[in-house]
Amino acid sequence: MNNIMKITTLIGVSLTLLSLSGCAKPQKRKVLEPTPVAKKAPRPSGTVSVTGSAEALKRLTVGGPHEKVLSLSPDKKWLLLETYRDKNSNRIIQKMKLSNGLKMLLTPESSSSRYGVWHPSQKSFIFATNRMKHYSIVESLGVNGGSGVRFITKSSLGDSLYPDISNDGKKIVFSVNGNIAMVQPNGMNLVMFGSGYRPKFSPDNKKILFIQHVGNYRHIYTMTTDGQEMIQLTSEKVHDYAANWSPNGKKIAFVSDRVGGHSHLFTMNIDGSNITQLTDGNYNIRSLEWGNDGYIYFSADAGGNEDAWRLKPKDF
Repeated sequence: MNNIMKITTLIGVSLTLLSLSGCAKPQKRKVLEPTPVAKKAPRPSGTVSVTGSAEALKRLTVGGPHEKVLSLSPDKKWLLLETYRDKNSNRIIQKMKLSNGLKMLLTPESSSSRYGVWHPSQKSFIFATNRMKHYSIVESLGVNGGSGVRFITKSSLGDSLYPDISNDGKKIVFSVNGNIAMVQPNGMNLVMFGSGYRPKFSPDNKKILFIQHVGNYRHIYTMTTDGQEMIQLTSEKVHDYAANWSPNGKKIAFVSDRVGGHSHLFTMNIDGSNITQLTDGNYNIRSLEWGNDGYIYFSADAGGNEDAWRLKPKDF
């Protein structure tokens, strides 16, 4: 890429700034209308309703604090949850055992901890914390009963959020001050790309899925891990966001308000075609994770409280 310059930050590492100005011009893709599906009868108030394109719906949490789905463990047994009482309270991260609903607190309530993702080794997890002036990306050492964190980015960089780690554990992507960045787990060789947030590595570690504002709307893009070949997958006057890869890398799950005014769960092919609606009803989906067990885990505010659910697309 063009316009590369090196700067030195307070953390004592050389940071390489890459601009997307030299990337291939984004290719706006024509987005198809959601695939017509036979819908089931609406469920009672407080529950999630799915379309005929989804099955195996299950509620994982009921009532209590709001719980936002974050990440499924590599062994498929534990789900990371971001928990909070109200919009003004600190966020904490817990892990919940899927077999019995047992929850274990992983971060302190004295600060906010957000956007956790399991390390491929399952010996730790990566998350954002505001323990310093701004949010920093850190690695927790307490996932299996230990304690302490290791800072990957410094507060001086600005608010660093939405971390994701590659399947080989060698790279971490995140967003900082509205831009996408990538760094090694030891905090070295930070690379800055252009605008965007919520980056996600593809299962083969070759592409990054991310969200970018287009005018007044949010849309889904992909690019290669060197910042090249940026492609816009969704368009229209709707919000498409919270996107995540399927385990085999052939589909993308995302949240959109394109039907009925509520934010619901959809899937599409990786070229933006075959958009299919999975949930419907008078509630909103807040977050999602397409687990390596084939289920899509998500949070929904059906009934007013944000709880964790899961379902499986019929075409996966």
